[in-house]
Amino acid sequence: MKKHLTILTALSAALLLPTAALAQDAVNTESNDGVSSAVAPETAPAEAAASESASTEAPVETNAPAQASAPVDASGKTEAQLKNEKLEEAQRRFNAGEVGRYVYVPPEKDESAVDADGETKDSDDEEKDDKSWHVFANATFDLGLGAFTKDEHARKIRSRFAFAFGASYTIPVIDVTIAAETGFSQWMSKAGGSNGKYEFRWADTTVGLSREIWSYKDKDTKFNFDLAAGLDFTLPTSKASISQNLYTTIAPTLGFNIGLAGLSFSYAITYAHSFHEYTSSTYDPSEVDILSRSTGNEILSAHDVAAGGVLPEIAVINEFALTYKFIEQLALAVGLGFGDIWSYDNGTITKDDEFVGMYSKVGRGHSQYSKGTLALTYTPISYLSLTLGMTSTQPWKTADNKTVRFPWFDTVSPSKNYTKFLFNIAFIY
Repeated sequence: MKKHLTILTALSAALLLPTAALAQDAVNTESNDGVSSAVAPETAPAEAAASESASTEAPVETNAPAQASAPVDASGKTEAQLKNEKLEEAQRRFNAGEVGRYVYVPPEKDESAVDADGETKDSDDEEKDDKSWHVFANATFDLGLGAFTKDEHARKIRSRFAFAFGASYTIPVIDVTIAAETGFSQWMSKAGGSNGKYEFRWADTTVGLSREIWSYKDKDTKFNFDLAAGLDFTLPTSKASISQNLYTTIAPTLGFNIGLAGLSFSYAITYAHSFHEYTSSTYDPSEVDILSRSTGNEILSAHDVAAGGVLPEIAVINEFALTYKFIEQLALAVGLGFGDIWSYDNGTITKDDEFVGMYSKVGRGHSQYSKGTLALTYTPISYLSLTLGMTSTQPWKTADNKTVRFPWFDTVSPSKNYTKFLFNIAFIY
């Protein structure tokens, strides 16, 4: 499962947000209910441990007397004699500089490790067979930059605990991984948006499929290339999605990962298409217990009133991540994502509208956003990781549309809490 999801999870890990949730996070940052994904801990490469072990082994003695045994070939040589000849030849090539640092000794074939096709299973196959299913969970605490605003009138404290959990299973025959994830948030503050103080909110549920398309790995140079694809379906279990009358969001993803030694680069592109009952959010007037004077509302039925504004329908998201491993247990990731979002074209906004400006573009609404991330991840054991990071989800440009915002930190409007500091604990088994 890890091998298939290397690209797709590496990017969401570096960006600390599920791919399908990026568009919704940008549309309504103040009331985002998405649960941040955790950096999935990876198993240390087997070849590194093998090389370290080989460097400390005692030299192989090649002149030991052969034990008597039955001849094994036409020349009458015993198995021990043939093995000694291979060792002597390997040692000769090593001394002559024809091979690298370590002398390769062919292992004896273990008949118990032969599959149905008569081929010997390697360590990768055994690991793959042993890890066809996984369970995972993570917990995140985040605090918005607005808490540090000097002006007490502009200060907006925005913080929460977010929890996510799920499971995955890899189908051996077709090598496709099925995963499901959900979660919830416990808000610790109130600062604008639709979240109340200490409000509990369930997140959307995601069901996805993923598969590795092509992979290449060179153990000598430690170079690897992986190409993978995924398909996610969002189930509307959050309060925000239910109020938007969301049926589902379908999001196919294609991405690749290039690695060399401790440095890796990943890229993924996602197309997300949402399906709603109405093109605007609705609410039941009988459930409203406060005075409301919002404009642009439309009565759809006795129990449905459409609020002003048009919901997003289509999003195209690009994500980049650069990760460097200082040691096997410590890695630094720098992520950059940007997306384009288009709303529904419900035909209500036309050039004939007297309130539409001369230079306005009617039809679909269009918005852009960026997401920059810095994350330092420590993996003390193979199934546990700790991440300290910072994310900034904000419009691509300033309000006057003249200046591009710095993607990794909001230097223009800190009280809007576009930038968040976070701490994450992730577990996978």
